[in-house]
Amino acid sequence: MDKKNHFKVMKSLLFLLSLTLLGSSCVTGATLRTARVLEKGQFEISGGAVGTECGDVSQVVSGAYGVSEKLEIEGRWENTYIALTPRLQILKSETSMIDCLTFFEFGYSDFSGFQWGPGMILGRRWDFIEPYLSYRFRYFNSISNRHQKTNRFRKKFLGTNHFHYLKLGNRFYLPRFENDPEKHSSQWFIGVEGGATIFASEAIFEWGANIGFVY
Repeated sequence: MDKKNHFKVMKSLLFLLSLTLLGSSCVTGATLRTARVLEKGQFEISGGAVGTECGDVSQVVSGAYGVSEKLEIEGRWENTYIALTPRLQILKSETSMIDCLTFFEFGYSDFSGFQWGPGMILGRRWDFIEPYLSYRFRYFNSISNRHQKTNRFRKKFLGTNHFHYLKLGNRFYLPRFENDPEKHSSQWFIGVEGGATIFASEAIFEWGANIGFVY
């Protein structure tokens, strides 16, 4: 499948997803990425849904590009939140027992203004599955006055300016469309994850799922 057809399929999936989730408002710490950066020149695009145990659900769209064998740049949009995240490979399973990468997120949302923080992902790929464990720390300036008045968790959020996210996930790869060693091969995947978001003295469960392709 060529790039043009890939984008047509993904555009249709994201359009249907947007209609289903229109009007949702939560911003989560979902990772929905693995512990391996993309190869140089590779790109990845995915779309999915994320939510919390409180019933909030929103859509998430992400794209990434492999700058080098150890560095990639990821862009992310989730409801009212946008972020840019460089990701650096620390360990690879070819030479170590596991894959390990670190990242630093720069983002903004109308809920909490500018926010940033580091994170780390551990994992490994076996054939068509790739489990991972991720940790993300996110610091933000303050909650907007509008959301302080309307958010159902305002009593817990007030006075809190950082969150911790701990997620366990897995990615399932579908058969490749082509297998040419001279160029990148296309491969679709489905990802699922769940875990805790910790803030102040509270914690809630979050989940996420997505579908996308690597080329």
